Amino acid sequence: MDTIRAFFEHLLPPMLVILTGVLTVLGHAAIRWLSRRFDVEDVVRGLELDRRWADIVDHGIARAEAAGMAWAQEHGELMPGAKKMDEALAWAVREAKRRGLPTMARDELKELIEARLGMHDTPGELVGGMDAQRDLEAARRAGAGA
Repeated sequence: MDTIRAFFEHLLPPMLVILTGVLTVLGHAAIRWLSRRFDVEDVVRGLELDRRWADIVDHGIARAEAAGMAWAQEHGELMPGAKKMDEALAWAVREAKRRGLPTMARDELKELIEARLGMHDTPGELVGGMDAQRDLEAARRAGAGA
């Protein structure tokens, strides 16, 4: 009985301190091994690249919408969807070069823009079609009422 009591009082606390240090080192080594094994850093880099492309696509769409509204004000009709898409693509390519992103095929970039807009397999559609149509009609009514 005294032996067990002596063990818990005198030997267990230093053993727990040593065991905690050893387990910390082993845990760190296991995490590093797992991250190399599953290429975690490459996945994180890929996610960051995807986020940067999504940002460029969103800004390209916004630029094309702004150009479309200016076109509508100037010409009294909506800018054709293909022209808006060209505007978005041109801006996205320039911005990607400026940011130093790897080049992407124009068709692939167009698919990203269409996916962001929810326009899969709809060639010739207006980019932002219904919203742009509503905005143009509201602008016409405001101009006629003034």
